[in-house]
Amino acid sequence: MTLQTPERQGTAPTWANPHSMDLDRILRLGATGWVLPGNPQPAPEWLVAALGTPAGLPLVERIAGSHARFAVEALAVAACSPSTVVRARALEVMPSVCRSSEELFRFLAMVDAGRGWGRSLRRAVQTWYSSRSLHVLAREAALESPTSGWTHRDVLRLAHVRPQTPSQAGLFRWIATGAEVEEPAVAAALRRIARSRNPLEVASLMRDHRIPMACVSPEWRESPDAWAAVLVSRPVSEALQHLAQMGRCGLLVEGAAALERLAQALSDVAAFSPMEAARALTDYAQASDVVLPHVVDQLDRAWSAAARALPATGLRTVWALDREPGDLLAAALVEMAREGAASPVAARGPVRDLPITPRLSLLDARRIVGSQSGEPSLEAEIVDHAERCGIECDAFVFAGSPRNPGALRAALSSYARAIGVRAVAVFVSPEPFEEAGLWCLTARDDLGRWIRDLVA
Repeated sequence: MTLQTPERQGTAPTWANPHSMDLDRILRLGATGWVLPGNPQPAPEWLVAALGTPAGLPLVERIAGSHARFAVEALAVAACSPSTVVRARALEVMPSVCRSSEELFRFLAMVDAGRGWGRSLRRAVQTWYSSRSLHVLAREAALESPTSGWTHRDVLRLAHVRPQTPSQAGLFRWIATGAEVEEPAVAAALRRIARSRNPLEVASLMRDHRIPMACVSPEWRESPDAWAAVLVSRPVSEALQHLAQMGRCGLLVEGAAALERLAQALSDVAAFSPMEAARALTDYAQASDVVLPHVVDQLDRAWSAAARALPATGLRTVWALDREPGDLLAAALVEMAREGAASPVAARGPVRDLPITPRLSLLDARRIVGSQSGEPSLEAEIVDHAERCGIECDAFVFAGSPRNPGALRAALSSYARAIGVRAVAVFVSPEPFEEAGLWCLTARDDLGRWIRDLVA
């Protein structure tokens, strides 16, 4: 996820520096790059400067106490500070900020690029390992997927971590050498799965040890028993990604017990995000060879319930919906279903309001958007439409990159004078861009959540 945004001073935005943000917004939304000096994409210059002197200590405390999504990246910037006291404090709080192996690896990747390894960093990593539960650490080590390029074996070697107990020594020896002595139970289960040819045995091991499908051989992705274990033991958000595959292997068919289990899982709206349900609904509905109408209905109801469960923010948004909106439409409908605060507008042909209501199913709403025809409307035309209709909104949301930034800025100024609301323009774009006065948001997950954080 990348974000480029104007600077805000007080309640009115100023457009002096598109990279400058308030720290709280940085922690919630991230920043463009985050890779430290010496690499192609530097961390935000203003944040590096703010943490470069002892005066940056209060910022470190705010980072440590935030528990926000990008606190790890911001703390890595502090850990590379030229200020000794800022750097020392950042490393001191690192074990409490990095709450999982994945967060530790993200932190170390940035720090390794920005300053390299030293005694203080090794000591912080040693503290992280000594403060972790052996059971949790064993599971993370056994099921780790080194997407960041780091593994526990790498970190233990670089940090010279010494075990504090015999049990910890056995775990570290297993991580470093793969020795079968004293290996975690989940690792032993993975070894048995690798040797097994019995689908019932594999399913039992996956269920008992909560092993994800990604950690077993691809051949078991055709086994209904293995997918049943995933549905029972793994988070429902993981199962939502594979409903079509579950149908193809014979798990989700008429009368199957797995359908009842899926319905029970979907009843817990806190277990998945609205976007996860929306994406699962779209993907499953397109799998015409296995789709079941009542599963589609369940997913649509689950998406709607999860959307309604979101806390209200009072934000008012106008969404310019193109023929190919992708996840943008789902995010817009999340806003509408949550509090009726989103106004969808046709972005092809003549600008007009679209007949999308909070009670409309997601698939029907997609069909309405897909039926548009004509050339794409200019962003300024969308703003002018809102001004003519007297629509009060805090943000205009567009897909792609601006086609006429100058006209859009002029339209926003006219809108502010006529309506009395200073709205911002947000572009959800596959590629980041820099344009004074405009926000650029690139995200792969719940766009509705990012928009709420951005405009709030």
